[in-house]
Amino acid sequence: QNGFVVPSMDVKLMADALQNLARSRETRERFGRASRIKFEGQYTARSMAKKYEEIYSELLDRQAV
Repeated sequence: QNGFVVPSMDVKLMADALQNLARSRETRERFGRASRIKFEGQYTARSMAKKYEEIYSELLDRQAV
C-alpha cells in the first residue's frame, strides 16, 4: 500500500487521511518506500522503452489495416 483511497467528494475521509499522514511519520515513510519500489519496478528506462515500442507497433499495425 502506498497511499489512501477515499471516495470522490468525501471531504471528511480526505481530511482524516491527510491528518493521519501529518501525524504518522511511520505511515509516510512506509508509503514512500512502497511508492519508490513501485516506481523503480514500473518506470525504468528499459520498461518505458518497451512500452513505447508496444505503442508504436500497435499504431503501425492499425495503419496497415
